[in-house]
Amino acid sequence: MNISNITTKHWHNLEDLEYAEFIDEYLPIFIYLLVLGVIGTFGNAHVLLVYSQRYSPSNHRIFIIWLAAVDFFSCTVSIPFEMYDIRYRYTFNASWACKVFRFLNHAASVSSGFLLGLIALERFRKACQPTKTQMTIKQAKISCIVTLLTSSFLAVPAVVIYGANVSETFHPGIIGSDCTSLTKYQSPFKIYSGALLLFSTCVFVMCIIIYIFVGNVLYKQMQFRKRVQMRRKMLYALSSASINTHGSTLKLTNGSVGSLDRIEIEDDHSSINNERLKIQKNSTGSNNQLQLQKRRAKISRSRRITLMFLVATSVSYLGYLPNTVFSVIKALDTAMFTAIAMKLGASVYIFLRLYFISNVTNPIVYSFMDERFREECRAYYRRLKERLVHCPNITKKKDDC
Repeated sequence: MNISNITTKHWHNLEDLEYAEFIDEYLPIFIYLLVLGVIGTFGNAHVLLVYSQRYSPSNHRIFIIWLAAVDFFSCTVSIPFEMYDIRYRYTFNASWACKVFRFLNHAASVSSGFLLGLIALERFRKACQPTKTQMTIKQAKISCIVTLLTSSFLAVPAVVIYGANVSETFHPGIIGSDCTSLTKYQSPFKIYSGALLLFSTCVFVMCIIIYIFVGNVLYKQMQFRKRVQMRRKMLYALSSASINTHGSTLKLTNGSVGSLDRIEIEDDHSSINNERLKIQKNSTGSNNQLQLQKRRAKISRSRRITLMFLVATSVSYLGYLPNTVFSVIKALDTAMFTAIAMKLGASVYIFLRLYFISNVTNPIVYSFMDERFREECRAYYRRLKERLVHCPNITKKKDDC
């Protein structure tokens, strides 16, 4: 049946049917995407602002900024397009718009997966191979650019496969046009969907294996630091006891802990030398304690960053998996997909678009697992509040604020 005849004869009825279904079944999905878009835009804007202005240059900072930029793009471009596609499920006729936005959507999704894999490799090399040459900041930037270009290349098939596809709707005898895979490209669509599923699974498995090795190394480092700390406490206790019980010269050297300085205490009955001895002991102890605290803070932050990226990778894969699985089912057996869609109702479109969760949850993960990020956000709003309080009139000159 020709779509032009259907459009001419049933255009008004098709629009009414489309709008009625949207209100009855798909409005919750529309609102769900709207909420994701608003939260994701707000959260990723904070990530871009804080990490670009408040963090010193590092690989960690570069990866976070690139990942946040991809997430911000998805929330401001991909999600609004999906909302439009849901609203006009039967009357989407802009084929080139469909091709362009599907290409951008796939490029952003693949780029996000590549970036998470790249981050995992960088964390592995830094934690498990610290003596080898590490990735420089310039190399990190180049890697992100190559990742984006590679993702764009892998998304090119979407330009061919997708379009304004004319087919029968869920209502027998009623023909509509939707932004989906074209009927004539079902075989390439099957291969492409399978390749994306294989890609996402491989990246996730690789990241899990890498983070297991990294976690094992960090755990061993943590146990080693605990043992060193206990030895130092014992050495300080022994040195204090020796000072109280001996009046002669005491020399204590620790050969097992390289960072502990040799302690020399010489006996002198004058009050000046005794005071000097106390100051020297307190100074040495405080310096060692400060160094120990810095190392422990560094290890603790490294663990949090690693765990943070692991959580972000897991959420990304779990969100992307339902979309790919449903796409494969649709490609292999359209009748089965239709039966599943009829049984699940409008919720099937939530599963198909669940991958947007990762674009929204990454800033939330950073907020929970990066204490400095939380503090910088609070500091930013404190400065903003002070600026508004001291300069409430926006017409005032900058020098007057």
